[in-house]
Amino acid sequence: MDHIYWVGIRKSDLLSLEYLYQGSITFFGDEKDGNICLFKKGVARKNHNVELDIFAEFNKEAMERILSKDPEANFMFYNPILAYSLEDHLRKKVICLNSLDILKIIDDKMLCKLWLKGSAQQLECVQMFGREISLKAVNRILGNKQEYIIQLPVSSGGTGTYVFNSQNCDAIIKKLLPSQLYTVTPYYKDALSLNMHCVIYENTFQLYPVSVQIIKKENNNLIYRGCDFISCRSLNDNILDKIKKQAESICQRLCQSNYRGVCGIDFLLIDDQIYFCEINPRFQASTIALNLALADQQLSSVNEATINSFFGFEEPMASSYEIDVPYSAYAYEEDNDYKEFHKNIFQVYFSSSKERDILKDGYDFDVCAEQGAYLFRAIFPYSLTDISNGDMRINELLGGYGIETPIEPICLKLMLLTFGVKISSEAICYIEKNGSLRQGNFSAIDIILWDDFIVNCPYGINHAEYSPFTIKMDADRLALYYFQKKITDISIYYESPLNQKKTSGGVAYSSIAFLATDRLRINYNPVCYYKRSKNACKFCNLPETNQPYSFHDIFEIIDDYIQNESFRHILLGGGSSNPDSNFEEIIRLAEYLKRKTEKPLYLMSLPPKDLDIIPKLYEAGISEIAFNIEIFQETWALRYMPGKGKIPRSYYYEALEKAVSLWGHQGNVRSMVILGLEPEKFLLSGIERLCKIGVQPMLSIFRPMESTPLASKLPLPISKTLELYEKIQDICQKYGQIPGPSCPYCQNNTLSLPFS
Repeated sequence: MDHIYWVGIRKSDLLSLEYLYQGSITFFGDEKDGNICLFKKGVARKNHNVELDIFAEFNKEAMERILSKDPEANFMFYNPILAYSLEDHLRKKVICLNSLDILKIIDDKMLCKLWLKGSAQQLECVQMFGREISLKAVNRILGNKQEYIIQLPVSSGGTGTYVFNSQNCDAIIKKLLPSQLYTVTPYYKDALSLNMHCVIYENTFQLYPVSVQIIKKENNNLIYRGCDFISCRSLNDNILDKIKKQAESICQRLCQSNYRGVCGIDFLLIDDQIYFCEINPRFQASTIALNLALADQQLSSVNEATINSFFGFEEPMASSYEIDVPYSAYAYEEDNDYKEFHKNIFQVYFSSSKERDILKDGYDFDVCAEQGAYLFRAIFPYSLTDISNGDMRINELLGGYGIETPIEPICLKLMLLTFGVKISSEAICYIEKNGSLRQGNFSAIDIILWDDFIVNCPYGINHAEYSPFTIKMDADRLALYYFQKKITDISIYYESPLNQKKTSGGVAYSSIAFLATDRLRINYNPVCYYKRSKNACKFCNLPETNQPYSFHDIFEIIDDYIQNESFRHILLGGGSSNPDSNFEEIIRLAEYLKRKTEKPLYLMSLPPKDLDIIPKLYEAGISEIAFNIEIFQETWALRYMPGKGKIPRSYYYEALEKAVSLWGHQGNVRSMVILGLEPEKFLLSGIERLCKIGVQPMLSIFRPMESTPLASKLPLPISKTLELYEKIQDICQKYGQIPGPSCPYCQNNTLSLPFS
């Protein structure tokens, strides 16, 4: 069919669909390629969820304008029910339009639930007039759930949806209209909101892959912000089958009721149970990402399938399991507290490709916008959410965070550890003139902010290009900026010339030795035992192969570094040895080092199988030791460390207590702990046990590493990690400990401060 014009909210809905439409009428757009828009470039933006009346009048005028030039024009609506506000002669030009009767039933949340009673599992729900609603009344009817969702029967995008509880009930009641009916349901804050696209034909239907709905709680409202198809890959088959079964039942009812075309079905996932929420008889905000994937796979778009369903063309069905949607999407809306954040995202995202310009929808960051107004959106080829633990974490770097300038050192350090830095081109030129950038641990660089305050910042990974932190030039010095505000002058570590050398046997120095801050690390083990045995920790990005080397190579490198580089102490570590090892190699290495230098030796290893080896390590000259427990609870340890996690946690405590009896309890015996991979109660009780036996805990925030099984897992939110840090500090103080290590230079990649 030719001469079709799109009528919708955003012109960007037509990404990958330019061939299908002659032009478009949209709330937001750029007036290119036949687009007629209400809020174009340079025009102050309003919240489209509350300005639909303005848009209705604008639609009529724009349709008349198009018809005057193209009498054959037909119009296809993003939300077809809006077409029923048109005059007859315009409505006759609308295609893919279901009957008003069925649209009214489906569009009304309560009517739809009643209509589908028995066809889909639903949460308990009641309908009440605004004047009837009080916390006492709702508790009495729904059984003292304490927190509820109050919704208008017809609403979208979160407008008209309120979280209702004892803290805000008076404020919410003032917003309710006395004679308006509202639906009231219990609120489950950890529930996952899921959406499935469906296209209904005369005798069949097409189901598409499920997406997570990114919904944020803002000012007592639940606001839709985006979608994530990728994170749904972590849903197990049992859950997906439950969704499919309910969706099939709902689609059969729609088929029988002569509904045609696209709809979106929303579900809630609560404790492995799937509950139906509502049907949206329209295209979805997430359709753009789904259509992009369908185009990649040369499949018909949802829009084409909808047209075919109305004109009697049934297509070959593809299983929802066979369609891969490797995208997530996020819509950015005006928030006076997030202007710098939005500007940063906008500049970075759109600077990388002109093909993305359609997603601007006519926005530029000098345009005025009222609170809550849509600005622009972005589509990412990676996950924005993490649902692996049953709740949902949103990538703060891309989805937003509290952006007041981080003045407190621990907050600044945590944000740098998590978000990383980018480096301006001028700063890169300056660095290259003075040497080569020294890469720190885990694809990061170490920066020195103030005396002894060193932070290991991700660089070039984990979307650090979106970081609010930039290293720039200020006069003739490197400086760290938070958005456009300077924090402090900084310095960096340059790469040692020795890093480029090879031993007389042809082994690269970098395969064995690594100079970081004031410490030389010696990898006495070419490849981690668990990497070799295909049972590695899921968060680890150490290589599975390495150049083989001998003690002769190690000794040659040690001699060269001792003679030609400056550092304070030496760490023996980097990848686990065979857990059955007798530690002969480590003892031999320690004895060699003690003959060559008086520098302190720090050993980081698995606890030896024979605890009588620990005194031998002490006698060999090891001055500090760490057995890193990492995850305390056995089940979680096995989940993320399938090899190393088999060592009983109790054995770690036994080995650490033995070490404390030799090295004392003043920080020479340590254990690394990862924040973000196990529930808080296990983490805090484990840290208390460490402190109680005289072991200094070292706090490592979980950072997802590329090419690992946990690459898409997200770290804890900044605010949550700061809360944990305060609790851990209290525990440490109780037992005379501090979050370690004590050496300020070795604190570079741990959540600790040199002035604790």
